[in-house]
Amino acid sequence: MTPVDWAGQWVLVTGASAGMGRQFAVQLAKRGANLVLCSRNEQRLRELGDELETEVRVIAADLMTDAGVQHLLDRLDALDVRIEHVVNNAGVGGAGHFSNQSPEQQILLTAINCTALVRITRHLLPGFLERQSGGFIQVASTAAFQPVPYMAVYGASKAYVLHLTQGIAEEIRDSGVRMMALCPGPVPTEFQERAGYELTGLQKKNNMSADDVVSKALVAYERGRRVCVPGFTNSAQTILQRFFPREFVTRASALVMRRSGRDKVA
Repeated sequence: MTPVDWAGQWVLVTGASAGMGRQFAVQLAKRGANLVLCSRNEQRLRELGDELETEVRVIAADLMTDAGVQHLLDRLDALDVRIEHVVNNAGVGGAGHFSNQSPEQQILLTAINCTALVRITRHLLPGFLERQSGGFIQVASTAAFQPVPYMAVYGASKAYVLHLTQGIAEEIRDSGVRMMALCPGPVPTEFQERAGYELTGLQKKNNMSADDVVSKALVAYERGRRVCVPGFTNSAQTILQRFFPREFVTRASALVMRRSGRDKVA
């Protein structure tokens, strides 16, 4: 696969107003990429755009809704630029007993973590294939590798992203288009606050900064990797669990979630 030359390339970053999305924008701008930034918070996007020394377009859209996703796709088609790479970073979490969580919130979580990502990928991938260049960084999680009691919908949504990405990557193996799933472990951002919990114990001890995760992700993407699990501990955990029965892994995951109080989130 040919090396990535970011200079002058237009990159779409969703969920760009905070956390890893913001870091993707910052680091891609330093590499010379131009950016199309998307999130619900237009003010934050514009403030970020003013900080970056590159060309920036801003699209405010709520990707939890069909209308919001369609607005983004329509705006992308109307822009005077051509998207060459995509960072599908927008997503939300949710903790607590499955039966106690709001059905509406569960549906919205699935909508942004899964449906929006599929629609954006399906909309842009044909053009990438025609040009035989570009690609996608699809943000999943280490939660994708096992069932996650007390975050069951979130974990399942990230497993969906991981398997979808790997499946498409094989379909387009010889196309020149990159397709990588990014599976970070705990990253302290606004994500936890919105999901209703805090990092504790080993998760707090072993967390990685958004800056570090994004830096490793971009290197892996440039090397043509299909899956990136940043951090030795995170990578080791995803490998080791393959040697244990699924029931054991699930119970161990439940123990970690209970110790962090996620079973008590209303």
